[in-house]
Amino acid sequence: MELDELKNVWASLDERLNKQEMLKGSILKEMLQSKTTKTVSKLINLDISSICVLLVAIPLCVFIIERVKSVFWGNVTIIFTAIFSFIYLIWAIYKLHGLMKIDFSKSINDNIYYMNRYNIHIKWDKIASLVYIPIFVLLGILTYAENKVSVTLWIFLICVLLLAILLTYWSWKLIYDKNIASIRKSLEELKELEEE
Repeated sequence: MELDELKNVWASLDERLNKQEMLKGSILKEMLQSKTTKTVSKLINLDISSICVLLVAIPLCVFIIERVKSVFWGNVTIIFTAIFSFIYLIWAIYKLHGLMKIDFSKSINDNIYYMNRYNIHIKWDKIASLVYIPIFVLLGILTYAENKVSVTLWIFLICVLLLAILLTYWSWKLIYDKNIASIRKSLEELKELEEE
């Protein structure tokens, strides 16, 4: 009789332990999904804000070209800025479209794929910056030299260029790289939980 009671108690304890493990797994899964969703939302908001800036920059460049009579290098700088802004606008929309495909109602493997693809896009951005940042610096210097501006404006140009480089580096290292690594780690953990 005691052996049967012991078996029943053991079975009920085993059942409760299994329920607790399942509950812990579902809570952990929900926490990881919530954390990842928030981080993806940060990246989406950042990309949307960059698209908004580009949407303002393009008409501003067109306005400056039409209204302001500038010297040769000034016009070249504005035209290059407008062309760069238009091309990067298309690229930013493409990146954002891929990032917005991350959805936890789909499989984790699809989400990992889209996150890895977004990470590759950010790496391409970094490589492209090695081309367009020096071009912007060179065009700024040529425009200033052609206009024979004062020392104060040269100092202003140097400060703006340094600020732009630091903000670009900061956004990639502390925002993109950090958040992408966090999302990828969470997705890998979710995949492990799903496999268990």
